Amino acid sequence: MEEKYYEMIQRKDWESLAKISRTSDLAYYQYEGKYLLEYLLERGIHNANLDDTVRYNLDFAKIYLKYNIIEPIFTCSLNVLLKDVGDKIFLDLVLEKLNDGKELDLYERIRFKDYNNYRINERKILECFGRNGIFLPSIFINYTLEDVQYTVRDMDKELIKQFSDIFSDQTKEVLNVYINEIKKRLLMNHDRAVNDIKKLIEYKKNCPKFTLSLSSETEGKYIKNEDRIEISRYSSTIYDHELSHLLFQIFENHRVINDYEDIRKKLDNSKNIAIFQEYLKEFHKKYEAKMKEYEREYYELINVKYDGFDNYLLSLCKDFYYNKKKINFFILNLKLYDLNCYDSLESIKKIVLEFLEIEKKEYITRKTRNYYGPYLMLENMLDAIVMGKICDDLGDECLSGHEGLYFVLKESRSFDECLADFDAIYKSDKREELLDDLEKLIGKELIDFLIKYIEKKREKRYGHR
Repeated sequence: MEEKYYEMIQRKDWESLAKISRTSDLAYYQYEGKYLLEYLLERGIHNANLDDTVRYNLDFAKIYLKYNIIEPIFTCSLNVLLKDVGDKIFLDLVLEKLNDGKELDLYERIRFKDYNNYRINERKILECFGRNGIFLPSIFINYTLEDVQYTVRDMDKELIKQFSDIFSDQTKEVLNVYINEIKKRLLMNHDRAVNDIKKLIEYKKNCPKFTLSLSSETEGKYIKNEDRIEISRYSSTIYDHELSHLLFQIFENHRVINDYEDIRKKLDNSKNIAIFQEYLKEFHKKYEAKMKEYEREYYELINVKYDGFDNYLLSLCKDFYYNKKKINFFILNLKLYDLNCYDSLESIKKIVLEFLEIEKKEYITRKTRNYYGPYLMLENMLDAIVMGKICDDLGDECLSGHEGLYFVLKESRSFDECLADFDAIYKSDKREELLDDLEKLIGKELIDFLIKYIEKKREKRYGHR
């Protein structure tokens, strides 16, 4: 240890010790069996510069916990929280120290800030919270509907392997979801799917930091400054939309295409907006009808697996009532129930019913958005053509779109969204019917322009900035 640090401790000059700028010194130097950090923390002195060190280092996170300095621990990576500590994991030790709802704050951070890692370790995390008196039911935890697994032709297996190999730095769960989307595209529109996969592989070779991720929301994202695509589990069409953002815009640098703007402005008028909205109202009726269809399917699945909804409800009520260790029941970060306040299965029933309503809604939303994904792209495209006016007018009734301010802040966004939407429609299994609808709504000029533009760009080599 550097002599000056020894002298500070001898003089009890804690103020000077707290001003050490090199966090590695505080985190790794020891004096008489204690880290320099401990000399500060035991006196209530917190050096904020150490937060990043705590985030990735179990030893120093344990020191913070020892002195009940909790906030920095909330920045810990999930990898640190799940490390073994004796017969427990570090998350157990943290939860033992928390109270007054802070356990739920930590759960929210884990689930929504590190979602991909959370999904992989979900069971382990839920069991840990259960051991510490908090039961956190997860959507689809009581029954699972496996995503359809698509087969792939022998001729495409090598291409899938190349994709898997070059994206081997992704988590297994993320990779499996993307590969399944690719297999689906190979069956729907083989040549275009092959082209896209090759471009994605080429881009990863040239930009190795590029990553794939999953979203817990209904939307997806192409985040250029993070070099990352994020797709939603709710709608597989979002895969095509976000991939198009990456493959096309990388060369345009979000430049407005003058020819596109000339065509768009001719379509952006009150007469067309009224026509678009009338079309979308009819689509929304079909969307609502499909939601009701999937609601019936939800109950049918429960009937098959549990021989009726009442049996399913009773099985959950019994699980909560007879597991006395699981004191609290937490519904999607909205409400916390203390099960000790409910002395019968009947009194617990209303809590379980609330959870099942959320579970049903999630099931219906996911299934409906997947079925009507290409139509949602069409709605988003019409909204982009008129610079968000449809979304502004329809408000909460708008299923897919952006507010006008989104387009005003960056004029190129109308072209960006319109192109990605059209490309997703063009590659979908509903392209024929939607192209017919589009021609009736916007005419052939814009459709021909977009097709020509897409084909031209597909000839370019992706992967070079």
